[in-house]
Amino acid sequence: MIIEKAIIEQYEAIRAFYHFLIDGLQDSIYDIGWKKDIYPEPEYLMSSITKGELFIGLIDNNIIVAMVINHESNEGYQNID
Repeated sequence: MIIEKAIIEQYEAIRAFYHFLIDGLQDSIYDIGWKKDIYPEPEYLMSSITKGELFIGLIDNNIIVAMVINHESNEGYQNID
């Protein structure tokens, strides 16, 4: 697997990856409860790419993982020791 910083030209492929992930996990024991274009929001994905914070993992040029890496977290994670 190759991990690289996402670029704007990959936006649609990243969005499609998330839609594929949501469809694949829906109604399974691993259902994450995400809704297409609600989480993650398109604006959040684009902003994360623009800020250089969205990274993707590729195998044979196929996106198999996407992650935002920065110092921010949701409130629920503030209480974890």
